Amino acid sequence: MNILVQLLVILFVFISSANQAQELVLHKKSNLKRQVIIDLESDLVIISGDAVFRSNVVSFTDSSLFIKVSEPTGIDTFRIVWRNEHRKDTVYYSKMEYVNKELLFANIDMIKIPRFKNQKWLELPSWLLFGAAFNLLGLPFAAIINQGDSFDEWAKVEVSLIVLSVPPILIGISLIKYDTKEKWNIVNQKKIVKN
Repeated sequence: MNILVQLLVILFVFISSANQAQELVLHKKSNLKRQVIIDLESDLVIISGDAVFRSNVVSFTDSSLFIKVSEPTGIDTFRIVWRNEHRKDTVYYSKMEYVNKELLFANIDMIKIPRFKNQKWLELPSWLLFGAAFNLLGLPFAAIINQGDSFDEWAKVEVSLIVLSVPPILIGISLIKYDTKEKWNIVNQKKIVKN
């Protein structure tokens, strides 16, 4: 009977743990009900001591998280660059490899999270800004050909394209700062997944 109870307890623990997933959450110290779930797929800016890392979270435990960083391997290599048929330069560089770096929650000073998870909507303002920058090359030619008649109209169109495209881009690529030393705690939280 005792073995049967132990088997049932182990089976119950296994089934209940199979339906739980973990997520990385920021809890506000002054208001524990306020929390921010960290998207593990997005590029985060993590400030730890005097180092700044821009990477996504590979994995995490109860007290640390792992990010992918590039580090030199200690192997130097070179590449020959031909400037013209008589002159060549040799460029030396160090080979880099990606490794998983562990950062303790206690050592992380600040985390910056992108304001928007889906930044696909930034394509239209980006194309408008690219078109405005490309059309600036034709601005002097329009002034020379038309003796300044259409220069004012062209400049107004360029300014309006820039004014319409720059603010959405700046808002879309902005990051939200979370000070983990003063105001926020990083917590590994379990959530129940319903099938």
